[in-house]
Parts: sequence; C-alpha cells; structure tokens
Amino acid sequence: MSGKSRMNYECGGNATAAAARSVNLPPIREAPPPGPAVQAAQAAAHASTQALTEASA
Repeated sequence: MSGKSRMNYECGGNATAAAARSVNLPPIREAPPPGPAVQAAQAAAHASTQALTEASA
C-alpha cells in the first residue's frame, strides 16, 4: 500500500519536473506571460496529473 503511493508520488514529481525542463521554465508559481511554451507546459502538467488521478482511482 505504501509502496504504491510512493510510486505515484515519484512519478508525479518526475513528470512535472520533466514538463518544466522541456520548455526551460521554472516551476510556475505566478501567472507567466502567455505563449505556446507556457501553454505546452500547463497542458503537460495537467495531463500527468490527470493520468495519476486515474491510476490511483
């Protein structure tokens, strides 16, 4: 049980970090200027979050 939750946590962290690195942006804390790179990062982060939510359900 704890192993599964740890795996999900690590996958989520790695996926988010990879999405942020792929567009060379720091983690989004404030509203960034609009642009295709920002939109791609947000879409990737949303997709990874959604996948983790479905996997843990």
